[in-house]
Amino acid sequence: MAALEPGSLLAHYRILEKLGGGGQGTTYKAEDTRLSRPVVIKTLRPELADSEGARRRFEREACLCSALDNPNICAIYDVGEAEGLAYIVMQYIEGPTLRQIMTGRPLDLRSAVSIAAQIADALAVAHSRGIIHRDIKPSNIVVQAGGQAKVLDFGLAKMLEPEDGSDPAARADESATDLGVPYGSMGYGSPEQARGARVDHRSDVFSLGAVLYEMLTGQRAFRGRYPIEVLHAVIHDTPRPADQINPRIPPPLQSIVDRALAKDPRERYQTMAALRDDLKAVMRRIAPEAGVVRDEAWSRLRRRRRARATWFLAGGLTRMLGRLPLPKGRRPPAAPAPGAEPVPSAAATSRPASWGTETKPRGRFLLVLAGRRPRD
Repeated sequence: MAALEPGSLLAHYRILEKLGGGGQGTTYKAEDTRLSRPVVIKTLRPELADSEGARRRFEREACLCSALDNPNICAIYDVGEAEGLAYIVMQYIEGPTLRQIMTGRPLDLRSAVSIAAQIADALAVAHSRGIIHRDIKPSNIVVQAGGQAKVLDFGLAKMLEPEDGSDPAARADESATDLGVPYGSMGYGSPEQARGARVDHRSDVFSLGAVLYEMLTGQRAFRGRYPIEVLHAVIHDTPRPADQINPRIPPPLQSIVDRALAKDPRERYQTMAALRDDLKAVMRRIAPEAGVVRDEAWSRLRRRRRARATWFLAGGLTRMLGRLPLPKGRRPPAAPAPGAEPVPSAAATSRPASWGTETKPRGRFLLVLAGRRPRD
């Protein structure tokens, strides 16, 4: 069937624009005409939904995924079939994908670890419900303003697993990305996916390790000129240690990457929750505000503003105190005799030199100005 044109209707969804396409199908931005909200619709290739068992499995898993309650998971709103197309309706998320953000360059450590921890948290929730993603890759992760990560396409890769257990090598006429479906996208799927073997939740651990490696280094963990070379690298090759490419990576973070990318599933993290907890432990050492992707320039600006606010507050308080009358029985200090050296007050001698204290007699009041100047 031809691609849906802008303005056309699929059920009660008005197609606005085509967002992309691949081996699974085509993705569109659309408008829900009943609820007046933007959504994303992914239509599946008709040949992938020919099997009655596949359609039932798709609907069952879509229902399971729609029940996942996690801020880092893209919500599923609807699933159905219209115009001969099976489709799934998802939350529309404003923001670039992780692939668009990286563009061949490493992220700063705080951002990389924060995003990885958020992805791990989302996958841990899915795994607790028996759902395996099987296609974690940078283009399936959207990063919103403020650094919140959202994982897309839950359940789709699992639904697309061939019932006959056919080997991915038999699909040689497809592109590198298509060849990895449902065995994980090229270079991010686990060794067991590359071999066409049965997978479990530990396959997602490997895929997240590959994404984390790329965020930290700006390079893919497994590369090759041809798809078969990439598959061979995933199964047999150990990637160059990330801390040799990016010396800023601390040893605990390098250990996390190495363990996640272990070839043998038994040597990886056995649960996504364990990987998430180790990432959060590293993140707390890197940034006290755990879970926040911070900007250095903005942090310095905020520190300057806080320092200046303290200085102005101290000045306002001393001015206010200077206007209060002295207690009864107290007199302002007598003015020194002409030619005599002024005697410093106790307040002036007791404060550190950096406070810059000065006294100004005002009639029967003594005004003391004191405050630590901010450092830029």
